[in-house]
Amino acid sequence: MNSTVSSGSSTQVAALAFAAFARDGALSFAAALSTFVTPRRWFRSKSRPVAGVEPDRLYPLPGEGLWMACVRVRYVDGGDDQYVVPLVISAPGDMSVNAKHEIFVNDTFVVSDGAENPRLLGALPALFEAGAEIEARGVPGSKLSFRTLPAFAAHGGTSPGAPPKLLGAEQTNTSVAFGDRFLLKIVRKLDDGASPDLEMGERLTVRGFAQTPAVAGVIERVEPGHEPATVAILSVFVKSQGDAWGAVTGDVTAWLPSSGDALALDGGLLEAAQALSDPALEARGSAFVGPWFELARKLGQRTGEMHRALAEGQGDQAPSEAFVPEQLAPGPFATQLEKDLASTFERVERALPGLSGVVRSDAESLLAERARFGTIAEELRTSSSGGARIRVHGDYHLGQVLFTGSDFSIIDFEGEPARSLAERKGKRSPLADAAGMIRSFDYAKGTALQAAAGRMDRGIALARATAWYRWITAAYLRGYETALAGSAILPEREVFARVLRAHLLEKALYELRYELDNRPYWVFLPLSGIRDLLET
Repeated sequence: MNSTVSSGSSTQVAALAFAAFARDGALSFAAALSTFVTPRRWFRSKSRPVAGVEPDRLYPLPGEGLWMACVRVRYVDGGDDQYVVPLVISAPGDMSVNAKHEIFVNDTFVVSDGAENPRLLGALPALFEAGAEIEARGVPGSKLSFRTLPAFAAHGGTSPGAPPKLLGAEQTNTSVAFGDRFLLKIVRKLDDGASPDLEMGERLTVRGFAQTPAVAGVIERVEPGHEPATVAILSVFVKSQGDAWGAVTGDVTAWLPSSGDALALDGGLLEAAQALSDPALEARGSAFVGPWFELARKLGQRTGEMHRALAEGQGDQAPSEAFVPEQLAPGPFATQLEKDLASTFERVERALPGLSGVVRSDAESLLAERARFGTIAEELRTSSSGGARIRVHGDYHLGQVLFTGSDFSIIDFEGEPARSLAERKGKRSPLADAAGMIRSFDYAKGTALQAAAGRMDRGIALARATAWYRWITAAYLRGYETALAGSAILPEREVFARVLRAHLLEKALYELRYELDNRPYWVFLPLSGIRDLLET
């Protein structure tokens, strides 16, 4: 049964605080709120000048001075965004509030960051249990709605557990663990409609895909005339050793100095994967790489199983048309790839004077061979069919996979944060995900090479790391193809190679633009990856 919490539950301190905002404190509080919001990792528009930040919707939670706020960020160039900001309002001197979490202070009240406050976070599970609906203060029809899925009761509901704990460094969302039972992800930026992370999580939960955390509940903002917006997602907590990025980079970094001579694996990516059907060759690769050879194969298998779960079984509760596979026409993707090539080469030309040494030489070689890259798009354009377009992860790499020690759990389905909600919900070739993971293996290789610099011969290290990447990638693709055997999701083999190559190029071009803008010391890695695509 739903329970409704009205704005009458606000505390006296909170009432005084918001009266002060309206009377004479609004400007100073807005300035403090802007100072708090705009530097956060989850604030996504750091390049746009901000005209102002102010509370837009205020939802009183049960308890003294606990609020869930939706704040509006207005930009100088027009337009605005809304973000979710939990707030705690208390009297000065309240010992339960850590001074380093304060946002605004005056003689009457203190406003602090609710995401850092155990009292606010601890109030949320009971609201899920009650199916609560919390009305916004002074905004009729606006409410926060708490609902649960079967996984909530199946994993203990609100039975006693460890206190809530904010997890890790800031990301594009904020995650809170409730012991080893649940994980709450606060979706900081609000968009009308269900978040991709919620839609994908519910889809995979309904389909019984065990390698992603089951969705246990959701908080939605409901407004008249708008689709419900996802505020937070409650999922089952997964015990792990951390993400696969840390596990893989740690392993290959330790492996590189101690491995034997590089063991070459000939052929293109798909040919190398197919060659692993030979048990003797597979055994050689496993002996050379070590445990991560088999783990990479299993990760490929889990990726393929995820794509099957997303694309098949249309009789379930998936949103209408949202997960129905469609035929992929290669032409539009080829056109977009050509645009990416042109914009990236223009960006490299502008950056060239600031590059030096081997990186500059590699960039110049890339520019000299630009015409050859057009053939990748042209070959794609002439393909009759590219297989299926389905909903995909959209931002798939080793950091989006938890490693349990023997298996994997795939997380974070919101897609690339810079893309619009419609783009993140768009259907793509599943090979876009496979390409993202392969490029992540290449970055792991680069991390190991950076760690080995000055400690071992560069040529030996490069040969070993390149061989490791080839074997790991072949094992991953072998597991992926095996999991999708007999499925109509993938194109026939010749087109498979073209679509995968095109997505690898698309991803590497994105990486190159990103590294030029943010991490020039990593430019060598996507440059190397792009160059290698000419040889595959």
